[in-house]
Amino acid sequence: EGQGGLYAGVMRGEAGLPDYHLIVPTDHTASVKNIMWSESDHVHPSKLSDIDGLANTLALCTSTNQHPAAQWTRTLTIEGHYDFYLPARYELLLVHINLSKILHLHHRHWSSTQDAGNPGCVWVQDFNYGDQYTNHQSSQYRVRAVRRILIC
Repeated sequence: EGQGGLYAGVMRGEAGLPDYHLIVPTDHTASVKNIMWSESDHVHPSKLSDIDGLANTLALCTSTNQHPAAQWTRTLTIEGHYDFYLPARYELLLVHINLSKILHLHHRHWSSTQDAGNPGCVWVQDFNYGDQYTNHQSSQYRVRAVRRILIC
C-alpha cells in the first residue's frame, strides 16, 4: 500500500545490479493507448536491456531521437511517486504472468527493449495471448508504466 500500484514480483538484477520488486500502477493515468515508440525506425546507440526497463527508459529519454512512449512514462506522478518508466520485455512478461487477469490487461504493449537482431524493431507484449514479438518503432501500441523498489 502506498507504493503506487500492485506488486508484480521480483526481478533479478543483471550484471551485478540489485534485485528489485516490480510495481504496476492501478491508476488510470498509468496507461496510454496508441503511442509510438519512436517517430522513425532507428538503431539506438547502446544495447537496450531485456531486463532493466529503467536504464532503457533513461537512455531513450536522453537520446537525440524522440521516444514518445518512454518520455510519457517519465511525466507520471502517482501517489507521490514520480519514478515510473517503460518496462523492459522481461518485466512485461512478469506483469503478464502475475497481473494481467487482475488488471484486465489486453492488447499489445510496448517494451523498452529493441530487438538486437533487428534494431529497427522493438519487443511488444501481447496481453491477450501472452506472446512477445517485435514490430517497427513507428507503430502505435499501448504503454503501461511501472516502477521499482530495490531489495535491500
